[in-house]
Amino acid sequence: MSPETLLNQLREHVGVVAAPSQVQLAWSFKGRSHLPVDEIAQSLEQVVWTHRPRIKEAGLITEEANQRIEDLIAYFEVMRALDKWILWQDEGLDEPEWDVARSKARSVLEVL
Repeated sequence: MSPETLLNQLREHVGVVAAPSQVQLAWSFKGRSHLPVDEIAQSLEQVVWTHRPRIKEAGLITEEANQRIEDLIAYFEVMRALDKWILWQDEGLDEPEWDVARSKARSVLEVL
């Protein structure tokens, strides 16, 4: 895949995090089976891990965007450390912690 395609996929995954809870829930039901809510974070983390090196190598990501991505990924670790099980359930998408994640993701999209 081209670096541009990888960048578009990264944007799509960040967009899922930035989306309202209803859209996130619909995303988790996409396909043959229901994906757990934690797949929203894990899918983004996987794409960041696999795609970002080639995107950076191609010069398609700014340092500011890279830092905002790091901030978002770090925030998922904060959410996990809270040991608040509801955050990873369908109904947890309306919790305040997800509002913070959405805001951070929108911040990434502004510069990506």
